[in-house]
Amino acid sequence: MLGPGEPELRDQRASSSYLLWSGGRPTVLIDAGGGSALRFGQSGATCAPLATMLLTHPHVDHTAGLPALVKSSFFENRAAPLPLYDPAGKGAFPSTSRLANALFDAPRGLHR
Repeated sequence: MLGPGEPELRDQRASSSYLLWSGGRPTVLIDAGGGSALRFGQSGATCAPLATMLLTHPHVDHTAGLPALVKSSFFENRAAPLPLYDPAGKGAFPSTSRLANALFDAPRGLHR
């Protein structure tokens, strides 16, 4: 458990994030809330061996650490794409592809 916290800052915990390990390697990251990138590094994990990332939904308290983790994988010379999955967008929730494009799209993304 990297972050069991809620969106409130006064609880002084990282927001929602869980890391699953297999064979001593980090394999699945579930959510990447605020503070999770720091906790990820403190756990001894690196992004290179991750098999996938799962988002339960795209609220900021579940996704704020995503840009830092993606950037970290660049410095680790990650060779394989990092799949990112979530439930389909519905109502007020954008889809993962919409979120990822808003953040990382080469010509227009916030973190191009």
